[in-house]
Amino acid sequence: FELHTETLEVRTQHREVQVKLTNEALRFPHTVLLGSLADPRIRVTRIIPVEITRAEGSVVAVAPAFEEFGQGDTSSDAFQDLSRSLAELFLSLERDQVRLGPDLQTLFSRLQSHLTFVAPK
Repeated sequence: FELHTETLEVRTQHREVQVKLTNEALRFPHTVLLGSLADPRIRVTRIIPVEITRAEGSVVAVAPAFEEFGQGDTSSDAFQDLSRSLAELFLSLERDQVRLGPDLQTLFSRLQSHLTFVAPK
């Protein structure tokens, strides 16, 4: 990798890619990994990729695999909001799973491949 002022050049055997980096892009990684949720009843068993972006003055954290997002003034706020949203979604789908239609059953199954309940002590 070579960083030239505001341009990142990546060269491989097969293709060359140029990406323009702004100061904001350097402050906000495009993808981070979520390894825990805000709810102590739920444990992450498989890391969740999260895309961090800025939109209309807010920071947005999106978990594309689950079509969920969080929003806040900072990336930490957005990440925390997403964490709460995923926990609430997982809890509500688990509670209502006997009444879920096919799409929500598929979503719950995807969530179960990343999340589990913590065994009570």
